[in-house]
Amino acid sequence: MAVDGALVVTKRLELVGFGAELRAEAPNLVNLRQALNVEANLWANEPLNEAGTRHRAVYRMCHQYPHCVAFVISQDAAVRFVKNFNGAVTYWNQLPW
Repeated sequence: MAVDGALVVTKRLELVGFGAELRAEAPNLVNLRQALNVEANLWANEPLNEAGTRHRAVYRMCHQYPHCVAFVISQDAAVRFVKNFNGAVTYWNQLPW
């Protein structure tokens, strides 16, 4: 995407929004988990405040809406898969480019 912002789709991949700014409240979210394997049974805690603006918005959204799934693509082309997994916002770096 050449536009900075979120591409939001439904489960059926129907377009909801393009170039959107994600706004979600999660005042209790201070840490997230980095999955160290695909099953996420090995993980490391990370402070939320160390993440960039784009990533924090996605983490808050996944916390507030636990059934959503998100992909965050950084400017350096790194891809993170994010989900509220077993009650904790978790991301996977299993898609390196």
